[in-house]
Amino acid sequence: MLFLISLSTLMIPLQVIMVTLFKLVTSMGLYGSYWAVILPTAASALLFRQLSPHVTLFLHTVDELDDGAWEQLAALDVEVVTGVVDRLRVASGTLRAVVLADGHEQRVDAVVVAPRFEARGDLYRQLGGEVNEHPMSGTFVETDPMGRTAVAGVWAAGNARDLQAMVSAASADGVRAGAAVNADLVAEDAAAAVQARYGTVGAT
Repeated sequence: MLFLISLSTLMIPLQVIMVTLFKLVTSMGLYGSYWAVILPTAASALLFRQLSPHVTLFLHTVDELDDGAWEQLAALDVEVVTGVVDRLRVASGTLRAVVLADGHEQRVDAVVVAPRFEARGDLYRQLGGEVNEHPMSGTFVETDPMGRTAVAGVWAAGNARDLQAMVSAASADGVRAGAAVNADLVAEDAAAAVQARYGTVGAT
């Protein structure tokens, strides 16, 4: 049953719980810090604790949690395993344990790994822009509310700028950015027309 419950959570995209993770990290006083990039794993463990009383957090390459995170995990009886994860032990097609680099094996029924979302920023970089680190693990293109980036004439929409946007929200974001682009072109055309007629922009 625990395996089925854990497996069902794999079908929930991180975008769905992004807001909850953000609130958890903020409540720990970690927003805007490097810990906010490292600790979503601890926050995720708190979320999985809602589904099962048996949750284990593998710190892997995280050196240390802060006192607030340890306090919350301990209060919810979340077991924390230190050490680098080396591999999973599978027998007859069934997951049996997580094996650490020192050889220690931790028996598990299921394993969930938090994904990291990376904006496809190659083209944006070629145009002179830079992607930013997101406090909830990943990278994104920073924009204003309408999608305008720091690079003149360049807009971004969807998951490139909003990691928590799912299909419908990303689609709507594209429409909004498109409207902003069109408004910018309209203003540019109007300015060019004024320049052509009066010889100066803004003359009446």
